[in-house]
Amino acid sequence: MRKILFIIFLTAIGFSLGHAQDNPKPNLAGKWVVDFTKSEKTSNFFEDSESWMVIEQHEPEIRMARKFESITPAVPFIFYTDGRDANYNNPGSKSTMKTTSKWVGDKLVIHFIGAGISANKTRDINIIHEFKLSKDGNTLTKKIIVIVPRSGENRINSLPVPQANQEFKKVYNRAPNP
Repeated sequence: MRKILFIIFLTAIGFSLGHAQDNPKPNLAGKWVVDFTKSEKTSNFFEDSESWMVIEQHEPEIRMARKFESITPAVPFIFYTDGRDANYNNPGSKSTMKTTSKWVGDKLVIHFIGAGISANKTRDINIIHEFKLSKDGNTLTKKIIVIVPRSGENRINSLPVPQANQEFKKVYNRAPNP
């Protein structure tokens, strides 16, 4: 009898864990307008000039069109949440970066890796964007994590000084339907 109860118990746990992983992902689709009063400056002109973003979500593909004040047309992005890599061509620095995307719970996590040109120098780029939708579905928060290379520019007596990762927050409000 104990064996039967134990098997039923394990089956029930396995069944509930299987359904917990199939939870629907938050619906990020729509037009999102940057709330500059709640967003932090990143010291990246390109990122700081973003005014709005449109998201199309058809899992596992997520398309974003981001509008920057510094560039006339909206810049398209395509991400895949099923483990496929994608490439992103940065119109500001003319560099290509590899992106990987996945859902971590209810957060969309996009990892950009590549090289960029800044002040006539090539530098490694390692940035993570974490998107989280508010419970009411009207606010989208993006946490920007800049992972600083451990062999960075800051040196004391020719030895590299470890630097902390930089984190910034950008807040978007859902645009009303026309």
